[in-house]
This record gives sequence, C-alpha cells and structure tokens, in this order.
Amino acid sequence: SLFLQHQQLPGTWLAEMQCIETNCPGSAVGDTKNEQWDFKFQDNLIIAKAFSNGRLVRIYSGNFAGKTLRIAVQQDTATTSAKMLVRLQQVKEKEMTGEREIIQENGCRILYSLRLKKQ
Repeated sequence: SLFLQHQQLPGTWLAEMQCIETNCPGSAVGDTKNEQWDFKFQDNLIIAKAFSNGRLVRIYSGNFAGKTLRIAVQQDTATTSAKMLVRLQQVKEKEMTGEREIIQENGCRILYSLRLKKQ
C-alpha cells in the first residue's frame, strides 16, 4: 500500500523555497519563502496542507509517479486561478528536494527550487 511504501512521508515538513526562474511581474529570481507542510494519506491520495505564519494558505493533493511525488493545488486561497504543480524526490530519510511551478492566469511562470526537511 501507499503507506507501507512511504512511511516516512506523513507528518510536518519545513519547506524552503527559492525562486530560480520567473517572467512574472512582482516576482524575482532569488525570492525566498518558508512554509510548513503537513503531509497525510487520505484514501489513495497524498494530501499536503501548506501553512505560512500558522495560517493555511493552500492544499495540495496527488501521488507518486515512480520515485517522484507529484502534487498539485487542490484549493488555493491566495491566487485562485494560478496553477501550481510540485515535484519532489526523497534524497535522505528526512529530506526531499524538488521544484514548485506556478503558472499565473496571464500565462507568466514562476519556478521555485524546494528543500523540505521533516520535523
């Protein structure tokens, strides 16, 4: 089952994000964000709730494609029309790296590199 294959995933992870590519106004390469992501299994999906300063900012859902965890925004309270896709791979028992791609409704794109560490 999903849980047996990925027992290390559920729980709280600190997400450090750094913008590595953008063509959107108001966004710049080098911008950083820190969030807390809480992962859990629900049915056959992986759910990740993202918190910023203790406030829920978005909910991702998805699954593994091979060794890559692919999750997308389920509901986004900040920018309802933006598409967000996260791709993560485990590098150590309590560490994952990857990227978060945001495509705004006007077509501009922001790419963040991600590093998640389990708490």
